[in-house]
Formats: sequence, structure tokens, C-alpha cells
Amino acid sequence: MRAIILLVRVVAVHPSHTLSWPASGGIYGVLISILLARTVNASINFCRFHVGTRASMRADSAAGIAWRLPNANVEWCLQLVYDIYASALFNLVRLRPKETL
Repeated sequence: MRAIILLVRVVAVHPSHTLSWPASGGIYGVLISILLARTVNASINFCRFHVGTRASMRADSAAGIAWRLPNANVEWCLQLVYDIYASALFNLVRLRPKETL
């Protein structure tokens, strides 16, 4: 949910009608591609976890399977990159001094 809030904040600061096509692609394309990668990663993680726990329903085996899956580390890295990129886009505009006439 936090990812959507960050995306809304970036859209509020960088409306698409004020940006050129390359700038829109650079801002929104990166954010949407990271969100898509996180969704695919979560789906793969769910499928691997489901297949791994199908044979045994014990909690300790499920925890062991979740611990060995690399998808959580990938998700953490993708979330970190997304949060830094979106926050930087938002804060760079917010901290820029307003131009006076």
C-alpha cells in the first residue's frame, strides 16, 4: 500500500501534462516497472512457498522453506530502490526554491 501512496505523491508533484514524453517515461516508467517486478516476484514467491509446503503442513518446515527462498531478499531490494527513487523525486521538487518574478 505504501508503494501506491508514493506513486500518488510523485504524480501530484510531477503531473503528466507538464512533462515531456521522455521525462514521463523516465519518471513513471521506472516506478511502474519496479511495481510490476515486485508483483511478479511476489507471485513466484507464493508459488514456490505453496509447492514447498504442500507435502508437509508443519510450521517449522514452512518457516524453513520461507527462510531458504531468495525472493524475500529480492523483494526487499526492489522495495528499497522504489522507496528511494520515489522519495527522491518527491523531495527534490519540494526542496527546490520557488522562482519569483
